[in-house]
Amino acid sequence: MTTKPLTTRQLDCLRAIDSYIQQHGFSPSIRDLCEALSVASINSCLLLMVPLERHELIVNVPGKARTLRFTPKGQALLAAGLLPAFRAEAAVEELGL
Repeated sequence: MTTKPLTTRQLDCLRAIDSYIQQHGFSPSIRDLCEALSVASINSCLLLMVPLERHELIVNVPGKARTLRFTPKGQALLAAGLLPAFRAEAAVEELGL
C-alpha cells in the first residue's frame, strides 16, 4: 500500500508541532495543537496527524499526555530545514512524501 503525499495542511501540522516544542520545550497536547492550527475539533486534528504517523514522521502514545514526538525521519526533515513554508512543498515532493 502506498501512502499519499502530504498536504499543505499536514505540513502546517508538522510546523505547529515543531514551533510549540521550540517555544515551550515539550510537545503540545492535542488541544494545544488544535488551537495552533485553528481547528475546533480534536478529531479533525487527529485526522491530520494520522498521515504523519503513516509517513513515520511523528509518533504519539494514545492515552498519554504530551507524548507527541518526531521520529528520526521527522527529525531529519527538520534538521535539513525542509519545513519553512516557502520550501516545504518542493522538499516534500523531492523526498517522495
